[in-house]
Amino acid sequence: MQEQTTFSIRLKELRSSLNMTQVQFANHVGTNQVTLSSYETGATNPSLEIVKEIATKCNVSIDWLCGLSNKKNLNNEYSTYYDVLKDFVQLCSVKYDDGSKNLVTASIVNSSDNIHFIVKNDDIFNSFFTNWLKMYNLLQENVINSEIYTQWLEGELSRYNNHPINGVPFW
Repeated sequence: MQEQTTFSIRLKELRSSLNMTQVQFANHVGTNQVTLSSYETGATNPSLEIVKEIATKCNVSIDWLCGLSNKKNLNNEYSTYYDVLKDFVQLCSVKYDDGSKNLVTASIVNSSDNIHFIVKNDDIFNSFFTNWLKMYNLLQENVINSEIYTQWLEGELSRYNNHPINGVPFW
């Protein structure tokens, strides 16, 4: 049995998310079912031209297909909580000035000095950010190191990778 690669796993995930059989997906991307099956099992690797064709026709990032990124969509569309949460964490982690101050401060306190994001009552978003603030503060206070923080963040975000957003939770 061949070892599956990130590409083979994500290719199968992509095909499944489109609710296509191997035959349908193979026809969609311009190959045949036997070849597609060998890609999905990791028995063979496609050419760059085939990878580009899959990415283009399915509107996904080549980086995502190959495991270099977890950002699946090319059009910066937010379709999962993972997409939204990762970008918010990145935004709240941006430093400016001397590198010690955050550009955006995430807090649950009302203040006229800060920009506030208004989020609908969304349990997933609110729960994630409550936990994230605790971990981020521990990192800032040097209670935990960046390796522990990054490992926690990746694990926590991965829980939402295939969790669709039903509507946009932001006003």
